[in-house]
Amino acid sequence: MDRNAQKKLIEWLENGQTDLALNFVRNIKVTGSKRTNQQNAAYWVWLSMIEHEAENQGVTWDMVVGEMNQLRVTKENVHEAVKQLTKALWGIESTTQLEKIGHMDIVIDHVTALFGKVGLEVPAFPHEENKGNDRLEAMKLREKINYPSN
Repeated sequence: MDRNAQKKLIEWLENGQTDLALNFVRNIKVTGSKRTNQQNAAYWVWLSMIEHEAENQGVTWDMVVGEMNQLRVTKENVHEAVKQLTKALWGIESTTQLEKIGHMDIVIDHVTALFGKVGLEVPAFPHEENKGNDRLEAMKLREKINYPSN
């Protein structure tokens, strides 16, 4: 509900026009606001940070999920795990459908717990627009550089 609708509803209630107010409330489509582009960018930076930490600590995907092959932890396979989680919890097919408030906190808790089982401390989720931008920009730059493999 936007501010104008809220004002109108209050006006109806204050004027005793409860029939209009009830009709309005009954017809409200309840949805959560989707996460912002900044939250989406922060999500992908966070997945990259997890990938980097796992690589530094020698944690492989099979250690996390119990499979028999030694796959690197990548932002893509962490994202796939998050997609499975969000589908199971909320029936959401795409992470772009996650709500701005609530969903991301639950996802972060689950991912942190998943990696915590193998002793990997997951980096904090980048969340403030003006705080930590140097790290955010550094991680974005890191992804663009083609590092030689050993």
